[in-house]
Amino acid sequence: MRKFLFLTFLCVSLSGAACSDKDDNNGDGPAGSVEMLYGTWGMSHMYVESMGHGEDVDVDASISTLTFRSDGTATERQSGATAYATWSYNPGTRILHLKDSNYGTEYDWYVKSLTESQFVVDFSVAEGGVEMRMVVTYDRIAGRSAAEVSAAPAASVSDTPAELSGWAKSIVELNEK
Repeated sequence: MRKFLFLTFLCVSLSGAACSDKDDNNGDGPAGSVEMLYGTWGMSHMYVESMGHGEDVDVDASISTLTFRSDGTATERQSGATAYATWSYNPGTRILHLKDSNYGTEYDWYVKSLTESQFVVDFSVAEGGVEMRMVVTYDRIAGRSAAEVSAAPAASVSDTPAELSGWAKSIVELNEK
């Protein structure tokens, strides 16, 4: 997951997305439920603040996908790289806890909002001696609503991360040649 954060920042920087200097919205929305996270989510927007400067960036969802499964495992895919983690979510505290399966690094993301179609997390990370605050919006791209999940066996929730498309897919294809 440490690689995830660096790659996310790098991919967004290289994507040519439109940026502005407006500040993020500090209001919190609904906390949602654990079941609402099941499925695959694509990153759609980021607010990155570092060294006193903040930028809003719209992102192509294919650049980074995050899949949460009901067995407490998660997969993050971006630009040909796949990271595996375990996860838990406490709606009372709004903390989404992730533990990288390769390195054991643990992260706590504050869930600003979680609905059937979108979730927003707020977290800080230090990379290369630079502290960054990130507010990241993910949109649901696969999976089902919490009502559908609770009515069906957990095994029927998709265990396959979404396929990359667009800009991210072309980068992966170039790297595989």
